[in-house]
Amino acid sequence: MKVPLSDEELRLRTKQLVDDNIQQVLYVLSSFATNQASSSTSSLVLSCIKSWISEIPIDQILSNSSLCPLIFNSISNDDTFDTAIECLSTIIAESSEIDNLDIIRGLYEQLLNLKPFLMENSDDIDKMEPLVELFATAGESWYAYIARMPVDFKPLVEILLQLTAYEEDLDIVKYTFKFWFDLKQLLVLESRKEARQVFTPIYAQLIEIILNHLCYPLTSDSINTRDLFENKEAEDKFKDFRYDMGDVLKDCCAVIGAQSALQIPFAKLQNFMNLQSQGQQALWQNIEAPLFSMRAMAKEVSTNENAILPQIMDYLVKLPENPKIRYAATLVLGRYTEWTAKHPAYLEKQLTYITSGFEVASNINNMDIVMAASHALKYFCMDCSSLLVDSLEQLFNFYNNIAGNLDIQSLYDITQGISHILAEEKDPEKLYNITLMFWKPTLEKLSSYADFTDGSSNATSMDEIHTKIADEIEIITIYVNSLRPLSYRPPENPVAKLLIEYCWPIVIKLISNHGRSSKVSERCAKFIKNAIQNFNIYLIPVISVTAEVLVQGFSNYKYGCYLWVSGVFFKEYSDEDAAPQTKEAAWLFAAQQTSTFIQFVESEKNKLAEYPDLIEDFFRMMNDVLMFSPNLMH
Repeated sequence: MKVPLSDEELRLRTKQLVDDNIQQVLYVLSSFATNQASSSTSSLVLSCIKSWISEIPIDQILSNSSLCPLIFNSISNDDTFDTAIECLSTIIAESSEIDNLDIIRGLYEQLLNLKPFLMENSDDIDKMEPLVELFATAGESWYAYIARMPVDFKPLVEILLQLTAYEEDLDIVKYTFKFWFDLKQLLVLESRKEARQVFTPIYAQLIEIILNHLCYPLTSDSINTRDLFENKEAEDKFKDFRYDMGDVLKDCCAVIGAQSALQIPFAKLQNFMNLQSQGQQALWQNIEAPLFSMRAMAKEVSTNENAILPQIMDYLVKLPENPKIRYAATLVLGRYTEWTAKHPAYLEKQLTYITSGFEVASNINNMDIVMAASHALKYFCMDCSSLLVDSLEQLFNFYNNIAGNLDIQSLYDITQGISHILAEEKDPEKLYNITLMFWKPTLEKLSSYADFTDGSSNATSMDEIHTKIADEIEIITIYVNSLRPLSYRPPENPVAKLLIEYCWPIVIKLISNHGRSSKVSERCAKFIKNAIQNFNIYLIPVISVTAEVLVQGFSNYKYGCYLWVSGVFFKEYSDEDAAPQTKEAAWLFAAQQTSTFIQFVESEKNKLAEYPDLIEDFFRMMNDVLMFSPNLMH
């Protein structure tokens, strides 16, 4: 793009400088290669070949009696090793763009001749990294040929399997991961059934290899993983790598089938537990790795799987007590909740195991187990909601007992899960009563906070109160999002009735007494937005008080959240289905809010650069106004 030439001029000059000189370049490079040049000259020749690969047809390089031997022979020379590998990798990558099996075969056969050199240098990490990258590039470039001619290309796949098993440096292993995914994409096709049968044993071995890599270092039986690594950076790096390996396990599961894939880690798990029962030491690392793999493969397992999963589920809830094992087993159960929904016979045992985790965590002060149990319980409630409707009262007692001991994210997770069960209740009166039962503790806290004023305590404690207010409002908002009515046909909605009777008065009071806190204002605004979007016409009885609190909120505090919620308010009550009086009220509100903003702009016109977010929120609001009432904007 930097060349000051027209397209035609550029094409012409490219032809003159590049295309017309290809044969001359080949001749010059061949001459240097034939004359047995020094290592430094050979490196220059190889670099030049690499630069011209996109212009010179690959077959002319590979058929050249001087250049092709130079490339492969230079790999065994330490002085030219890196340059030769780069050159060959570029050629192989470029070969993916051509459809010439003879060229691919010739390149492939010469690549296989490097296997002895690869094995000889397996202890040299500096050489292994570019070599692994070279073979991985070949796999990625030729995976379509591999799937089409599995027997012919099987030796390359076996080499890549060996390279994936490399243990000296896991960063090197990652080069092979994309190949396994690319090949999987073709093997799962019905038209590649023969190839899938050829490579099924290899993908099964790949699971064994990944299981070995997944295992935390066995240097200590400490449950603190940081004790197993030199520093936190190394620990975080390993954890990230595990998730990459989890993706490879999904590929394996898709190729060989869920039953066969899950059987491999399950057999390992059983073996380690049998050794432990015989008095032999089985570190938690050996048990946690198979559990992690089962969790990673969950998305590839059908909810109709009935051969191996029932055995696994019975086994998981009987594992010996260990913080790391419980954490891993709990996350496994949480990943298979859709399966459990179709196999309700296993629900009670699994829920008992998960809920007992909160007590276990409390006894040993382990927040990891709390977070895992909360996460798993959320998905159990979401996916098995129809099975748990009759257990809401028991769940309330459990929820009420543990809520005070949870971190805020765990509390949100469990709240979201329970809200999905509430949504299954079809009787309006029961829904009203049971929802109020779950909301009441939160509403009582918010009501007590609302009575405080910003000047009634010191700054530190008020900031804590504002944080608690924001957290408690978020809990009600989570319920609001899950309890959205399926239709707006019934004349009343029990949840909307609760919002009007209990929530609206408290939120208005909170904004009045604590709205100066951006945390409180933003969470209150978010609550109003979600309530309006989900319950729409059922909240018309509070439309005027809502409009007033939004106008006063912006007028008093100048926070943009009041503007973007105003846009949502206007949009929801100005659509074509809204009653005329509702549309009129919405328009009067928009005009008033706009007037308040313009007055603010006039008063702060010399400092508007300090309010970019506020101005953006105003224009976001006005977009909604223009969208739904363009005829009134004049």
